[in-house]
Amino acid sequence: ICQKDSFVNGLLFAQSVIEGTANILILTDDGKLIAARDRLGRIPVQIGKNDDGYCASFEQFAYTKLGYEHVCDQIEAITSHKVKAYMVEPNHIEYKGKNQKIGIEDAVGFFESIEKLCQKDEEKFIFAYWNDPDKTMHTAGCYSEQTKAKLQEINDLLKALSEKMEDTLILVSADHGLIDVENKTYLNDYPELTDCFLIPPFIEGRLMSFFIREDLRDVFKKRFNELFSNDFILFTRQEAIDMQLFGPGQPHKKTFDFIGDFIACATGHKLFDYMPLTKTKKFEFTATHAGLTREEMLVPLVIIESK
Repeated sequence: ICQKDSFVNGLLFAQSVIEGTANILILTDDGKLIAARDRLGRIPVQIGKNDDGYCASFEQFAYTKLGYEHVCDQIEAITSHKVKAYMVEPNHIEYKGKNQKIGIEDAVGFFESIEKLCQKDEEKFIFAYWNDPDKTMHTAGCYSEQTKAKLQEINDLLKALSEKMEDTLILVSADHGLIDVENKTYLNDYPELTDCFLIPPFIEGRLMSFFIREDLRDVFKKRFNELFSNDFILFTRQEAIDMQLFGPGQPHKKTFDFIGDFIACATGHKLFDYMPLTKTKKFEFTATHAGLTREEMLVPLVIIESK
């Protein structure tokens, strides 16, 4: 981190060369706390809250013992505990909120757990997360027989659950769509581009952020478009902000820490990656997300209301 001219650039550099998983917390001389999550999101940075402010931790138990409140617990607090909150999610996901977590291992257990909670004689809010069909689609593809089987299973289980519910509102959605992609295009194979890099590119393979040497920005833009304009749209930072690519409103002050001089957004089926010198293992996705295609950006919203 200290090899670079700022904490932000130092953290970006550290994440690009560290092989494996690393969350980083830094307390600066002026009392500021900088929390950097593992760039691939393998482990969380958890945020807690109390009357004095917020805290950051790799694990929730660290701050719950100090009196900080998990954000999910506030659902019960703001209703004066008239509404009970539950979390249903895979067992491997770490959760230590005060409200109850139900850990599950498969889709059948997922829906059975929700049904049992709904049978309790109380007002309740259930947040339920299951990692399929996303998990299967990443490895088998969007239109594979494995994916179709997972979708059919979830659809059948949801239908059976909804038919048993009374006085219940069920909302079903997703955080993103997916699209089948080609094998990764490794930017290391394009020295005409890497020679322009100020730091290694990052974010996502279909939404890549580039910090470019100031004297080579025009050169980089020309070279990139000659190579990849059929599959990516290259925006400048200001163009991305002006078009509200990351959402409406005033950008957060930390936005410019991760939006580089250029943002490359996928419109075709290519997927970028970059291999730092310390990384030797490669892996491929059959399907993934974060691009600008209809398949990736549109998500379902299923509303089932039982009287």
